[in-house]
Amino acid sequence: MLQPEGARGIRRDATPDGLDIAHHLDDFTTDLTGTGFTDVTTETIGPDVWPGLDRYLADTVPADHWTRNFLPAWRHGLLDYHLVTATRAA
Repeated sequence: MLQPEGARGIRRDATPDGLDIAHHLDDFTTDLTGTGFTDVTTETIGPDVWPGLDRYLADTVPADHWTRNFLPAWRHGLLDYHLVTATRAA
């Protein structure tokens, strides 16, 4: 999910084949709260995702392939993966 700082200019369909659709974390958590979820928390899992993904990609795709931009984008704070938890009212 995209982090709001510096990321608003990235198109949500920025990947060429539509594989990943980016969503702003604040928008997502607001939507959860607005539909009745409580105790919404987020935790970045980027450090456990991006470096390993890049190591995998280094062995499977050419260095100039668009997917090799994920790690630098994460390092620049433009995107991340988060674990989102919430409680749904009974």
